Amino acid sequence: IGLFEVVFSDITEIRFAQGRVYLAASLEAVSKRLIGHSASRSPDSNLVVGVCRQAKAYLKKLGVNLSGVIFHQDQGSVYTGYEYAGYLVRDSIKISYSRIATPSDNPDMESFFGRLKDEWGDVFAAAQTESEVIELINKALSYYNERRRHSAINYFAPDEFIKRELAAATA
Repeated sequence: IGLFEVVFSDITEIRFAQGRVYLAASLEAVSKRLIGHSASRSPDSNLVVGVCRQAKAYLKKLGVNLSGVIFHQDQGSVYTGYEYAGYLVRDSIKISYSRIATPSDNPDMESFFGRLKDEWGDVFAAAQTESEVIELINKALSYYNERRRHSAINYFAPDEFIKRELAAATA
């Protein structure tokens, strides 16, 4: 797999003092960068289409040919519905689905969400309001992209890894 060829997507539940929000995210496979994310009280099509919109905008900004990109996710109704799938195929993006009830088919997202909850779960749980937990989620994901080092990418943060890969490709 090359840089910007595969994007993993999924939704997870984040609990806080007054309830829960659903975090949808899109993760670029090679760099481990979150290229789209959003949180909402409802895990609906609007949530995942919004994240997809962010991811596509990020890829377009970098000049990625979207027809060479595969988006992989589970077979939940929000991902198989026309709103989401139609939004992807409009740009000739390929769609890949996990087998039904097989989270292990999307290990990068499962691993990411597990790590996020291990590292930030207590922080999220202490949030008193929905806006506070969303602010904390955004802070955690900025940290993840900008500063958290990953062994899978030679102990660079995702943003630094992408910067180096793009510089090397144009050198």
